[in-house]
Amino acid sequence: MKAFKKKTEEPSVTFPYHSLLKDERMDTLREPRTFLAINVNGIRAALKKGLIPFLLEQNPDVICMSETKVGALAYQSFIQTEGKSISNEELPEIIPGYRHIFACSSARQGYASTAIFVKRGIRVIDFASSIGDSLVDTEGRYIRIAFSSFDLIHVYVPNSGRGAKKKPSFKPSFLSERLEYERLIRNHINELQQRGRQVIYCGDLNVAHTPRDIHNPKGNENSPGYTEEERIAMTQLLQGCGLVDTFRRLHPGLVKYSWFSNFGNSRENLLGWRIDYFLVSNQLFERVVESDIIDEKRYFSDHTPITMTLKND
Repeated sequence: MKAFKKKTEEPSVTFPYHSLLKDERMDTLREPRTFLAINVNGIRAALKKGLIPFLLEQNPDVICMSETKVGALAYQSFIQTEGKSISNEELPEIIPGYRHIFACSSARQGYASTAIFVKRGIRVIDFASSIGDSLVDTEGRYIRIAFSSFDLIHVYVPNSGRGAKKKPSFKPSFLSERLEYERLIRNHINELQQRGRQVIYCGDLNVAHTPRDIHNPKGNENSPGYTEEERIAMTQLLQGCGLVDTFRRLHPGLVKYSWFSNFGNSRENLLGWRIDYFLVSNQLFERVVESDIIDEKRYFSDHTPITMTLKND
């Protein structure tokens, strides 16, 4: 749950940030059904806390990570240091049995950035880590993978900033940029759906949508991630793009949180926010079997993993 940073462009690197393979063969590979997403707040730190054994226990088809903090200039050294070589022809694996794609920040090293890991045997049609706008692209906040019947979009939405919350007129310092980001993403999702694609939109969306999604709604009315403008933008995303908040639709009265402050024993006292989501197109929701927030006692970051399962089409 980090704020926007002023962008200082740095030279990009030319080697690929992925080991994914596009495969058009219908008879050899399958579509993913199980998904896990987590903001790792630095993938190197999360790996040291035992993240990979946990992920292998969960065994999802697709793993989405927000805030990896692997910048464009650090990707190659990270892969060589943390990966395990499979063959001379392929990039090393970070998670055994999974191919990967990283969106790496070029605006600021060691900041933001995202990754998706896809289990071997899953059919990938296409993928991208850019929508063509610097507000989204330069900090590595977006990845899209096209599977047979839907597109998976994984994002790390920027926090709108921090400031003196006690002032009644206070607005987060980067609220206008945050709302522009929301507009760009809404347009992008609508364009995909107009082309007949169903969409899964997931990740750290950095907004608690309703009072059920935050432990102290009254006291956080002007807090970044719970301003009226951001909650309205979330409603516009759901309604304007025809998306379903899978956790809330399946568990309308359940209170669970996916992010906890590092201060005041927030996690132990269950004083959190639900800001990580799996949203899906209305038609695709018919295939959603479960959507949950994992009650995991092992802490890999200040966020808790979220999961979603689809039934076969």
